[in-house]
Amino acid sequence: MARIICPEKLVSRTAIIAMTAFLLLISGGCGRESAPDRPNIVVILIDTLRVDYLEDPDLPAASHPYLAGLLENGSCWDNAISTSSWTAPATASVFTGLYPNQHGVMQGFHAHKMAVKKLRKSGQASIPLNALPTDIPTLPERLKKLGYRTFGLAANINIGHEIGFSRGFDRFAMLENAPADSLADRLLSWLPEMTAGPEPYFLYLHFNDPHQPYIGHEQWYVPVANDAVADARARYLSEISFLDHQLARIHRELDLDRQGLLVVLSDHGEEFMDHGRMYHPPSLFGELNDVFLVFSAPALGVRPHRWSQNVSQVDVLPTILDLLGETMDGPAAGISLAPLLLVGGKDGAALTASLDERTLFAHRLQDLRLGRHLWSANQGTWKLIENKSGNRNLFDLDDDPREQHPLGLPEGPVTSHLTAELDRFKTLPPVGTWPSTEIELDEKMLKKLKSLGYVR
Repeated sequence: MARIICPEKLVSRTAIIAMTAFLLLISGGCGRESAPDRPNIVVILIDTLRVDYLEDPDLPAASHPYLAGLLENGSCWDNAISTSSWTAPATASVFTGLYPNQHGVMQGFHAHKMAVKKLRKSGQASIPLNALPTDIPTLPERLKKLGYRTFGLAANINIGHEIGFSRGFDRFAMLENAPADSLADRLLSWLPEMTAGPEPYFLYLHFNDPHQPYIGHEQWYVPVANDAVADARARYLSEISFLDHQLARIHRELDLDRQGLLVVLSDHGEEFMDHGRMYHPPSLFGELNDVFLVFSAPALGVRPHRWSQNVSQVDVLPTILDLLGETMDGPAAGISLAPLLLVGGKDGAALTASLDERTLFAHRLQDLRLGRHLWSANQGTWKLIENKSGNRNLFDLDDDPREQHPLGLPEGPVTSHLTAELDRFKTLPPVGTWPSTEIELDEKMLKKLKSLGYVR
């Protein structure tokens, strides 16, 4: 089951040459023996990037040559699965290697109806949020301990100090809903500091351009008359092209040291009436939970390849540490993918078997006050989804990749296994201490949340 196809013949020769030059820039060669003990690390998270649209005829590879080049030249995963269809929980899984019901960040700046109702009566209110566990080290905290200087830039309001995402960064800025060119400008102003001194750096970039409200960028946007959904989709696709242009600019200007590790991924996707709704409503269908994931590190021996096994965002942190020669100490739900990524990696066959056998999970909080949750479990080409009422449906992704034809719960080993696995997963204990915070929900905050579609 492959839900994305890495472009091959569609990528322009110029784009391939440009990407190859970039990969050689960060690699300094193809052998791992030339890699430093601590290479520079860049993690780029693209908010709301719908992975199947990267092969859509309406978005040819020439309109996103940077991302197309990554798919062509990196180690890309066709079946990467998000842990949630919300930004904060999914990104917290990247930062901790844990699922939402383990790290506790189950929602971000989502004001439920009672909070809005209270706001209208009193003029202000607050919304409760869980922050990242203070006793579980995050990705930047782990890398800082290994001697990295750490830098973070984010454009999504969820990725800030309130939920704990700024922890471990020497320099961090959240540029609320800023476009990619503004993030690039800020990043380049930091460049002298990032490259000063002998220590390697870790850079986290969180772009928000494909998130609603979509801007129709003139160079790529062709309006669609009399079809609001199609026009929204056209604007969304133009956001991807605009972002792609800025990503290419960043990597031209960044001038990374000759060795480096690059990870590019998304937090979740976007719906355009695939199941009757828009944006990223409470849902765990594939248009929201299939995500982009590419590793690129030629100097470390990471080879260009397409992988069909199911992987998760919880695997990102263990993989980064393993590529550095470090072990994932402490609790983790994910596993390292390094044995498959590395040329001549050991135990690749064992890892492939493990990936084929394991079950991956996702969670979405429907209503905290009423205790309504959505859950899913994936193994191989099978997927089980539990809705807010506790009803479950099995999907055969080989025959039904768009998840349009639920099978109910047919008797058989697949249903029995996934049902038992999901029951077990739902009882996992929390990991660490979940600190909570109250965010004041005044008129200014409400306006921000409405602009992002978090409050209606």
